[in-house]
Amino acid sequence: MKKEEFKDFDFNFIANFDIEKLSKKVLTLPKEHFDGTKDNYFLWTSSYQIAEVGFGHLSTIIRQAIVNKKPLSPKIVSKDQELWDLVKPIARYLESINPGKIHGSIALSNLLPQTSIPEHRDYSDNSVSVDFLKYSKETKRYHIVLTTNEKTSFTNGNTKKFMKVGECWEINKSNLHSVRNDGLTDRIHLVIDILPKTL
Repeated sequence: MKKEEFKDFDFNFIANFDIEKLSKKVLTLPKEHFDGTKDNYFLWTSSYQIAEVGFGHLSTIIRQAIVNKKPLSPKIVSKDQELWDLVKPIARYLESINPGKIHGSIALSNLLPQTSIPEHRDYSDNSVSVDFLKYSKETKRYHIVLTTNEKTSFTNGNTKKFMKVGECWEINKSNLHSVRNDGLTDRIHLVIDILPKTL
């Protein structure tokens, strides 16, 4: 078994965003659009995919991009142009602080009231997987809080965080982490993965 590597942080605060319009828009999306499946390998909760260059097992296009060192832009899969227009400035900002990076995925993740995500790690060095380019280990993951309540917490490594609306945090997903929503309202995050151009 390989020794697992750990980054030296649990959470990194990135920025505060004005998400008022985006949050209102997201709350108008039909509940059935949050499919509740695990088709997206990297999101366990009910999710709404906005853009992607691939998800689940690495797609051919991502593999080729990394091998050929060719940047990619996300393909918009949401049919809601207004939603993408509201998300785009946030995505562009994260691109600007990650020069030379390509996108993995952009999605909305909804943790329903009185539910939780059990403790887990988003990759395992000793697993047998087509993830030979270590997408899930190397990808930077950003959470932007759109809706929450005071009884929602995110525990990562040794740190428990109560994230506020509008805050953007980079999550060290190589650590064991878990999430709880003990409140009575949905907790919806915009989740953006940024994949290194070369690994």
